[in-house]
Amino acid sequence: MKKPLSIFTLVCTLCSSLLFCDPLDDNELMQPETVSKALGHTFAKNLMETPGFSFDIPSVVEGMQDALEGRPSPLSDAEYERAFDVIQQKYLDELSTANLTQADVFLNNNIKENNVEELVPGKLQVSVIKEGEGEATINNSNNPVVVYTGKYLDETQIESADNEPVTIQMQQAIPGLQKGLVGAKKGEQRRLYIHPELCHSPTDQAPISDPLMILDVTVLETDSQITDE
Repeated sequence: MKKPLSIFTLVCTLCSSLLFCDPLDDNELMQPETVSKALGHTFAKNLMETPGFSFDIPSVVEGMQDALEGRPSPLSDAEYERAFDVIQQKYLDELSTANLTQADVFLNNNIKENNVEELVPGKLQVSVIKEGEGEATINNSNNPVVVYTGKYLDETQIESADNEPVTIQMQQAIPGLQKGLVGAKKGEQRRLYIHPELCHSPTDQAPISDPLMILDVTVLETDSQITDE
């Protein structure tokens, strides 16, 4: 869950944004009233953008005034942390439910498309964009060399290596990628549709909150040992 930024980060963000405005000299930039007001503006903006919870800004201001005047907080530090934990968990639970439902609907419709094969019922689908060559195929003990790009169902781009080759350690890969690459040949291009439940390692205890993942993978070598020889 996105939390309010630290004061230092907020000030840095403020100063960076000023680069795109009319330049101020050092004296103007460091005026306490100007910086303080801009800091409050940025702080409130980040509070309002916090997913899963709507802060009451007047109450935030009141709480700040109480602190300045020495009045106690309505929550202890422990209660405050627990409140944020509850808020975060509620948001993640709702997000997980929504993403799982959207993934199920997408896969149920996607399997009806041409050239889409189901590898794991209801959880993993593949479309072979380009056939590979040769006899060697990827198995679970290989470390294939690939390039890939990807996105989530909500169109958020997945960080990739900018088309640089990467070696996938199959034993450590997420289940969807591991199962989706088995049987692929050198030069093969596959598009994998991975349900959120197969986007996490079995040992990962984090909540399943990501959307369905769509990966475009091109196999450069079925096993990195081939290139090492």
